[in-house]
Amino acid sequence: MSNGLLEIKKDKRLLVLFAFGLSLLLFDFLLPLWQQVRAGDTARVSSTANLIALAEKEDLSPREAFFLNQPMSINRASVQELCLLPGIGVRLAEQIVEFRERNGLLGNPSDLEKISGIGKKTSQMISAYVTFREP
Repeated sequence: MSNGLLEIKKDKRLLVLFAFGLSLLLFDFLLPLWQQVRAGDTARVSSTANLIALAEKEDLSPREAFFLNQPMSINRASVQELCLLPGIGVRLAEQIVEFRERNGLLGNPSDLEKISGIGKKTSQMISAYVTFREP
């Protein structure tokens, strides 16, 4: 096979993997909404004003915060939710959760630097997407 054909196949595989990952995220986000619709609670999901109110809510779950482009609480986030942050993979997310369980809540970005594998650069990148307030 020529290199061009191999590149096309590689691009198609990446596109399929991206679409699959996106569908998993959307499914995870839309499932609770679908359950509310099936339960007859359509008032909460049908209004744009309710989405705005949700975005202004102070106690967003980390997943809601991610989808509403709000900072997520690093002290409440699970391993899966921490993986949504740029530069954080499964291993680093697990280390953040383990550090939190051993040492208590994270209070500021410098606490992130105490975790093995997170340096100043990663800490600065993450701090734009997280809050350190108590859960």
